[in-house]
Amino acid sequence: RAWVEVLEETASMPPNLRDCHYRIMPRGQYAEAKKLTKFMKEGTWDDGRNLPLPEPPGPDVDLLVAATRLAKKENLQNVKLVKEMLHRVQKAAEEIQAVRSERQKMTGMMVHYLDAVELIHVSTSRTLTLTKNVAHELSAKKVMFTDKTSLMSIFVLSPAFKSFSAGEAVTSGDLVVFQSQKRIGGMAYHLHLGTNHKQRVSEVIKRGLQVSNPIVQNAYEVNATTGNQRPTPFRMVLFESYIHSPLASTRLRENSALRLRAEQMICFYHKESEAYLDYRHDLGVRPVFRESHRMGMKSRKKASWMWKLESLEVYDAGRYVKCNEGTFYRIKHVITNKYLINNNGQIELTDNYLEEGATFSLRAFAKDQNGDGVNNMGLVSVRTEEGQFLQQIPWLAEDDEKMEEAAGDASKAHAEFSRRASHDKDMPGLDPVKESLVGL
Repeated sequence: RAWVEVLEETASMPPNLRDCHYRIMPRGQYAEAKKLTKFMKEGTWDDGRNLPLPEPPGPDVDLLVAATRLAKKENLQNVKLVKEMLHRVQKAAEEIQAVRSERQKMTGMMVHYLDAVELIHVSTSRTLTLTKNVAHELSAKKVMFTDKTSLMSIFVLSPAFKSFSAGEAVTSGDLVVFQSQKRIGGMAYHLHLGTNHKQRVSEVIKRGLQVSNPIVQNAYEVNATTGNQRPTPFRMVLFESYIHSPLASTRLRENSALRLRAEQMICFYHKESEAYLDYRHDLGVRPVFRESHRMGMKSRKKASWMWKLESLEVYDAGRYVKCNEGTFYRIKHVITNKYLINNNGQIELTDNYLEEGATFSLRAFAKDQNGDGVNNMGLVSVRTEEGQFLQQIPWLAEDDEKMEEAAGDASKAHAEFSRRASHDKDMPGLDPVKESLVGL
């Protein structure tokens, strides 16, 4: 089921941004799939035994021979119906392949008003689909994510106001209305924000959204309505440019594949001490640097080493990471959804990214040929708004193979922020420049 989450007024970024990504895809063709579904509902080819469908036969396969073999194997009497079933399966498979080919041609092209599209949820690869069931809001139809697409998954993209006409390009920030192409009872439905869903908000946030962040304060149901109900306009905001997405061709991505972008999963590797920034709640309350020699790109990394740089705004949140004093990011621990903060020089994690000290900037060790960008595996320093740098006391680092031994000692391999501009007198031989370098 789809929901719209309501954030605190001062919040600019949903804490579960990855779950809010949708990909607009051209509509598919489902004529043959509909015929196959209708044929299967009759249940005559397998004498009502609900046998699973076989693999689609190839174009060169003799359907009569294949039907005879299948009938003999499953002890079926009517070979003619088995042959018809194989024909339907073959045609449905060809239709799916044709849709894939057509989408490959159209992917990356401009989206226009009155285009028929499908909304693919990026995290789950499921499609937003209208159903005939009643939603929580009793006057509306239920909308849900499904693995199997159909005509009920196709929506027409219309402008929310008459300032745009059919055929004009849709741009980021436009208010649009999604109207179902398939009619139910002769009526077309449009996506609607249901405020009267009569569900406990706490249960929806916990079980529906699966979010425990205090920034999410309410949730509304996404359903479908018709008649006199005014369509709910949705503002489309670009997350990342097509040429940077995984769907882009190799030719388009070859110049940008090495550059680091926000929202990518990364590890912070301390260059001087050969240690990864790590956080495990069962080993203490603070993140630590854990010594490890798993440096190779293909070397298996621990899940607790996974972080991401999160932009401060939704628009173009997946753009290139910039290393300068004026561009700030939040650093998010992927598996716990907690944010790194600077608490009076101590590095800690919190659920609320609105707390003071939760934004950081990056400074590149070497000037990049792309200006203020940074490549993957590049060397940077992590800096707070006050100008402090993330660093590690190297001789307290613990090898990652001995992590369990450090569970009872919270002082091991700790990280901190420092303003040191020269060697610390109490730490002879410590170079503050080298100790603040981390690789991404």
